[in-house]
Amino acid sequence: MRDVKVEAVRSDGQRFTYEGEGWKLLELQGADFTEIDVTTDPKAFGNGVIVSGKRKLAREITVVARMLHKEDYFTQRDKAIGFHNSNYTFDVHLTYLGKTLVARNCVIKAANYPTINTHNQPSITIMFLAPDSDLYADTFDEISFSSQQAAWAVTRAYEGQGGKLHFGAKINQNSKIVNYLGSEDAEIVLALTSTGQVSNIRVRLNEHELAINETLRNGDVLIINAEQKEVYKNSLAIPYNRYDMAVLMNFKLKYGDNTITINGSDIGAISSVLAYTGRYGGI
Repeated sequence: MRDVKVEAVRSDGQRFTYEGEGWKLLELQGADFTEIDVTTDPKAFGNGVIVSGKRKLAREITVVARMLHKEDYFTQRDKAIGFHNSNYTFDVHLTYLGKTLVARNCVIKAANYPTINTHNQPSITIMFLAPDSDLYADTFDEISFSSQQAAWAVTRAYEGQGGKLHFGAKINQNSKIVNYLGSEDAEIVLALTSTGQVSNIRVRLNEHELAINETLRNGDVLIINAEQKEVYKNSLAIPYNRYDMAVLMNFKLKYGDNTITINGSDIGAISSVLAYTGRYGGI
């Protein structure tokens, strides 16, 4: 499969590639949309049904591969059997047309590697079960709220002061529009670094505003982590009574443009960096 690559990364760091390194990928299933369970009830009157619920099911990914070189058969077979140990979990990296997404924390649901004549080129079949229905981007995106403003100074401006020539100044911004193209909502992680004293901190993501009852001083770092449902100051969790957990749980990027605004008593003393990992319904 020329345009498709699959690599499994075991929870102990070991890797196995199903396209390359002596293996050829024959078949891949489960990388596109996962099955949707729709619950219905018959209407009391008239035709049709009432849709009472829907949810995406866990994702099953089936990989079929074959060894390319028969002279390495026994070594490669031992390697394959040893790697696919159901006592571990696996991150399965799926690459299609140059784009890579990851099925996280998979377990082996089924495996088959028949003991037939090696001249018949037996294929190995592995079925991974991913607890999450979504696939994740293989890297996180990071966006800075700071910009560089061009500046120019001549040396005579520093006569007698021992100053250095400078060519730019860092400007902290308090608002960004993030265009997110993932098919599933993505939780954000926002890092606020203070260069002064800042209180009355408020962060707004679209229609949701999170007020944090905390004062930052020079060098303090505030982390708003919607993935972990926690807010940290200098790596220590802030008590829940200092912010609204219900608001934090809604700090997710949605498909399209998302507006993030940061306010405080001295917003110019805060430099901010946003990070998130895209989530997708398939590749």
